[in-house]
Amino acid sequence: MIYRNVVSLIAGTLLVVSSAWPGDPVPAFHYDNQRTGLTAVAGPETPDVFWTFKAKSSLTASPVIGEDGSIYVASTDGVLYALAPDGQTKWTYTAQESIYGTPAIGPEGAIYFADLAGRYYAVGADGALKWVYPVPTGNDRRILGAPLVMPDGLSFFGSWNNGFYCIGPDGTMRWQAKVNGLVSSAPAADGEGNIYLAAKDSSNQNALAVHKFSPNSAKPVWTYTDSQRLGSHRIISSPAIDTSRQRLYVGVCASANGALIAVNLTNGQRAWSVRLPKGIIASPAVGADGTVYTGCLDGSLYAVNPDDGNPKWSFRADGYFVFGSPSVDGNGTVYFGDSDGTLYALSREGKELWRFATNSNIESAPVVGADGTLYVTSNDSTLYALRHPTVVRDWMRQ
Repeated sequence: MIYRNVVSLIAGTLLVVSSAWPGDPVPAFHYDNQRTGLTAVAGPETPDVFWTFKAKSSLTASPVIGEDGSIYVASTDGVLYALAPDGQTKWTYTAQESIYGTPAIGPEGAIYFADLAGRYYAVGADGALKWVYPVPTGNDRRILGAPLVMPDGLSFFGSWNNGFYCIGPDGTMRWQAKVNGLVSSAPAADGEGNIYLAAKDSSNQNALAVHKFSPNSAKPVWTYTDSQRLGSHRIISSPAIDTSRQRLYVGVCASANGALIAVNLTNGQRAWSVRLPKGIIASPAVGADGTVYTGCLDGSLYAVNPDDGNPKWSFRADGYFVFGSPSVDGNGTVYFGDSDGTLYALSREGKELWRFATNSNIESAPVVGADGTLYVTSNDSTLYALRHPTVVRDWMRQ
């Protein structure tokens, strides 16, 4: 990211105040194709409402932000909304069915998203349809996870017809891989262009399966399987990738509890696994120091040591569950929402800094924009934009 920084001395303390201009996008679910949930920008110190936007139905997807500051959010009402930085509607595009997955912004500002009818769309930054790819086979073609869009325009998504698809920039299918379970999570990419998909393997005692693909082949480079005995549970947690440690992290819901699992990117072997009291459907986030954060259905957020998986701390929310995925800002502040609709900001040590109440469950991941505005969606059909007048960045991370 590019930033215009103003350095000032205030009360003897060096502060870096960041103001942003077009060129600082948030193009994907959890910020990037590695799904780290990490940004260098600091969010608000207090949760003051800047503006709100109301859709016609619930919002489970996270917003994404284009280079010009436009904000895109998809709703279960089947509409993709394009908003100006002040929250005003620029345009809308109506899909055939409900949209649950977070959109992705690709080359030339095109927005990619999919619906429950199994239709995969590319819409230009002006709201005009570029193309639509309908999943061709299967009785159930639902697409729930966010798509993965690469810099060359190749994109990837999974469907409930047990298919994993590579789509070219022109909207034609390049290849299709068959997996042995319903694909519900978003794929991720490493720094070398390889693609990773996590899904349930129904042919192997309902085990977790993580597949590594090169972008040019439907045959996996390797497949890691872990007999977690998932029962009827799907893999909803999207993989998060730490390229510096060559690790992939993914959460699972087993029949009786849950687990956070670390897999080596090079050889597809398990590095460690930590058992948690209940299942995980949130996607993990990776902090700047490598700490792994995950929400759990026991109502807690856990911070885990990346070296061995040992918990560093946990924070118990007021809600019964944590469905939503955490995100981490440039000061190490961790944001996440619970099933009561409360958004929390925690210090890197796990201490509560502030909380903000929405009117329904938060299933998405909060997003910090380039100017420090924090965006979060809620099942109350509302996108909240929260900001603080002064955005302070941790200058040690420059």
